[in-house]
Amino acid sequence: MNQTDLVEGDLLETAGLQAFLEVVDTGNFKRAAQKLDRSPAALSMQIKRLEAHLGTILFNRTSRSVTLSSDGEKLLPYARNMIALALEAASKLIAPQNAGTLVLGAPFDIAERHLPNLLKQLATVYPEINVNIVIDESANLLRRFDRGELEIALFNCDPDYDPDFGHVIGTERLVWAGAINGSAHKREPLPLAVFDHGCVWRSQALRSLEGAGRAVRIAYNNRRAMVQGTAVKSDLAVAALPKSYLDDGMSELGREEGLDELPNYQVRMLRLAIPTDPVVYVSEFIQDFWKMRHPEPAAIS
Repeated sequence: MNQTDLVEGDLLETAGLQAFLEVVDTGNFKRAAQKLDRSPAALSMQIKRLEAHLGTILFNRTSRSVTLSSDGEKLLPYARNMIALALEAASKLIAPQNAGTLVLGAPFDIAERHLPNLLKQLATVYPEINVNIVIDESANLLRRFDRGELEIALFNCDPDYDPDFGHVIGTERLVWAGAINGSAHKREPLPLAVFDHGCVWRSQALRSLEGAGRAVRIAYNNRRAMVQGTAVKSDLAVAALPKSYLDDGMSELGREEGLDELPNYQVRMLRLAIPTDPVVYVSEFIQDFWKMRHPEPAAIS
């Protein structure tokens, strides 16, 4: 492989190097995935893609440990330097021109799962931009955006929602979640953990159960996905949750448990029609952030 091939192939892309460094620092693929706010499958895919591009194996993996290979040891100092230089260049060349404050609205699930890491990385790349956060249900965020209270709004919706409304930044798979070896799915009526009215996860879950003629009891009605997850892992209820949200205490339920497959849902973004520079840079950063954490995001409209 010659030097031209290396440049044209973009072999050392930033997302792959970040994934590589996180696995090195945590010593564990699962913990690395949690810190990067993505699924273990997505993280493993990035590492395999990086290894395929480089034509080598970066980690020696067993059922109990993950250690660097000899080539992984060679890559490590370069990876650290490249990530550090990329962040430094962005902060030196771009941030001084983008000073400002904006208000970003996000639904509760995105606030819990994504915002901490997103805001941490955003502050590194754009230290001059201040972001004020509003957390609410998707329907309320849309109303707030219409009233001019938000410069950027993230929201969840059905895939058949108005295609001209907002930018699609990702498509997530919605699944039935139950406790591992649990029995909540066998109970009648079915105990369900859901968000408040207006949530796309709630509406899709109830439509599916109604179509199947399944009696339902709303056992937990809460705005926080964390509370629903706790109810599920305690085998007190089942819930419709994104596939990426399932952790060690949950299992995916399906037809064998008497539950029909659920449709996907979309994550979309609205921003000011005439955006300021900070709004432009933050909205583009959010799109890039989402792409790195989801292996097959929807195309930006």
